[in-house]
Amino acid sequence: MNVAELLTSRKKHWEELEAFLPRFRSVRKKRRQLSPEETARFTELYRGVCADLALAEAYRLPPGITKYLNDLVGRTHNTLYSDQSVTLHSWVRLLTVENPRLLFRDATFWFALFLFWGPFLTCAWLAKTNPEFAPAILGAEQLEGIELSFAEPFTNMNPGERAFMGGFYVLNNAGIGLQCFAFGALTAIGTIILTLFNAVTLGTVFGHMSTTASAPQFFEFVTAHGPFELTAIVMAAAAGIRIGKSMVLTQGFTRGDSIRRAAMKSIPIVSTATVLFCLAAPIEAFISPNPLHDLADLGLDPVLVKRGVALTCTCLLLLYIVGLGGAASLGDHWGRLFHHRRPR
Repeated sequence: MNVAELLTSRKKHWEELEAFLPRFRSVRKKRRQLSPEETARFTELYRGVCADLALAEAYRLPPGITKYLNDLVGRTHNTLYSDQSVTLHSWVRLLTVENPRLLFRDATFWFALFLFWGPFLTCAWLAKTNPEFAPAILGAEQLEGIELSFAEPFTNMNPGERAFMGGFYVLNNAGIGLQCFAFGALTAIGTIILTLFNAVTLGTVFGHMSTTASAPQFFEFVTAHGPFELTAIVMAAAAGIRIGKSMVLTQGFTRGDSIRRAAMKSIPIVSTATVLFCLAAPIEAFISPNPLHDLADLGLDPVLVKRGVALTCTCLLLLYIVGLGGAASLGDHWGRLFHHRRPR
């Protein structure tokens, strides 16, 4: 078989690639991904047509074939590497549709949520009901230091000091989240261990402090910023676990491609966690330790105000993850159902 006959026999592959391009553009526009089988086939077809073009040019085949193959390679390249411009609409869609949908449908996120809150609540209950549990976990000296730090009522700080503390909390909280994410490189085991450590430590502190004389000041401090901060830790852990899991469960991809795919899915989760850390920091600096005397003078209970802030933050999180995420997922379900039932 000569080169011309070989290229002619490959015509069905060129037609298959042409038919594949609209499907690829549609999937990419909706920010979804092809299945591993589709990705492998698309890559195979693209490599094949590039080789066919090289043969056509090397053996000086009729200009019509060469021009057709050159056009097909160009269109495939543009489809594969086209620049997706960032617009206000794309950002709004990313924040209000894509991120919530990803979180709502992400089994890794719900696993991380259970991984944190399960041990947290268990240790809090054990520390509250068993006086010997907290000293065994954290040590009597560390517990005494925590009690002393909340022994005195809150005092007013000047705005400069509170701004400094806000910056400190951003760095500190981001450091915790970064550790939870980065340890995912240890096949997810590092992130799981760190998440369990934070859950056990914080749960034990919460349970123990509920039995001490410093309990009112402690819970007044942690209440307002707790929802954003703890949820951000869980999100960072979920992103780290996803990266680590991709190193073991490659789903038919090479290990490098599997990690890159997991990283792309983790970016929205890490970005959301970063936003929550940044939102928690000013609350922790300006509201949580603030006695709010001005509100007290107006007849408002500062403790109830801080609980109201916590409740508002919790409702916003539920609305974002469950409300927007569930609505986006439901819309996808009905869209697929309509497409499946639509007459051809």
